[in-house]
Amino acid sequence: MATAGVVMGAIVVAAMLAGVRRIAYGALAALVVAGLWPLLILLGGFAALMILAVLVGLVGGEGVGDIGLGDASEGAVRGGAKLASSYYRFLARLRHPVLWGAAAGAVAGTAVVWAILALYVVPRERRTLETLLHVQLALEDEYQRTGSFPRPTGDGTVPPALVDEPSGQPATSLLDGFGRPIRYDLKGVWKVASYTVSSVGFDGHPSDDDLCLSGGTRAGTWLERAAGPVRALFRAVSVARVHADLRLQLAAIQASRCSAGQ
Repeated sequence: MATAGVVMGAIVVAAMLAGVRRIAYGALAALVVAGLWPLLILLGGFAALMILAVLVGLVGGEGVGDIGLGDASEGAVRGGAKLASSYYRFLARLRHPVLWGAAAGAVAGTAVVWAILALYVVPRERRTLETLLHVQLALEDEYQRTGSFPRPTGDGTVPPALVDEPSGQPATSLLDGFGRPIRYDLKGVWKVASYTVSSVGFDGHPSDDDLCLSGGTRAGTWLERAAGPVRALFRAVSVARVHADLRLQLAAIQASRCSAGQ
């Protein structure tokens, strides 16, 4: 149990430091490989033989005789089955508590990281994207009214007065789903101005999980080019006022990553 706790804690701490998504996907992939690598090798070898057979058939046509691919496939299946049997019998014979603790800790840590991602990070990323979309709409409305975009505050954030609260009063602050100010970068002036509104995401510093939305003076053209999932989520949260489908939400969040160039 001590070993399991240490391993689980190490995985969770790594997720906090290196990124929840990166560790969640990496830990899950490691578990799959550790548990199923003989079967993966078997499937990979069988697939390679099938591809080779197709290529030989396409190149040689009917004139190609038996070159032993059938025997090779049968041998690969038997060898893979023997390898898998030996590997799982070896695991079954392990009795050392440290090994079982490490395995249990890896499984528990992976489950905890995925729970954090599903129950904490994704809902707040969705809330962040909603805020970014509302801010973008407010920026475009401001440009239509005044012919220019507002300047960022001194610390590079969105002017709070840009967006009104539901009560109709100006917002006192514009925060993302993680409680941090929305970043606002404005470049150029007048007809050549462009902007980016962004959030540094769960980890609180620039990384590949940041969310960004961009626009500029050619707002209509940009909106037509915007990613479909983002536009669909915008309609769901800003017009219909209903919860978007989970897959749509995840696609919208992924499409709005700063690394995706949105």
